Amino acid sequence: MHLRNWERATRGEGLEIKKVAAEQRRGGIRKSENVEVRDLREIDAGQEGESTAELLERIAAQQEMFESFSYGARNVENPQSGPLRDYYNLVQSALQRGDLPPFARRELEEVRDKTIRLLFYDSAIRGRFATEYPAQIRAGYAAIGKTPPDFTKLSRAQACHEIDRYFTAVWEQGLNSSLRDRLAGVALLNDRA
Repeated sequence: MHLRNWERATRGEGLEIKKVAAEQRRGGIRKSENVEVRDLREIDAGQEGESTAELLERIAAQQEMFESFSYGARNVENPQSGPLRDYYNLVQSALQRGDLPPFARRELEEVRDKTIRLLFYDSAIRGRFATEYPAQIRAGYAAIGKTPPDFTKLSRAQACHEIDRYFTAVWEQGLNSSLRDRLAGVALLNDRA
């Protein structure tokens, strides 16, 4: 669509947008076929008429897949594509809905945050954890008589296994560890990591 026509159509209340877009398409203006104009009622209806309840069902149906990534049974090969990225996009779509109940919104916001941390676990989360808390990691492992692993090199599955091993040792020795909360944050992919 020609930029000047688009600018004119979108000024003020933008009431002429659909009309200008249609005229541009009929006139054969380059790339005008890439413009789609919908109002909020159409957006809230979702793609292909999918209801919010149906979208939430699709998210719930993928919970097992999500968990397989969460505990490292599956690896994220590319954070920009693949099943976990598709799941993230699905959650984001649900969060865009105006009719999403508040309780579901809060839950999905947590899922979204956990999913994005999981998508970028290898490139950001594990390295940040290891570099921000080295003294706490050393002290926590010294308390249980073990050498700490290099969390920057552990896969998601290895990190979950190591965290479980650490929790078991702390529990068996009856210790109270400040590292426990940080490791729980890594395991649960929450903001304590």
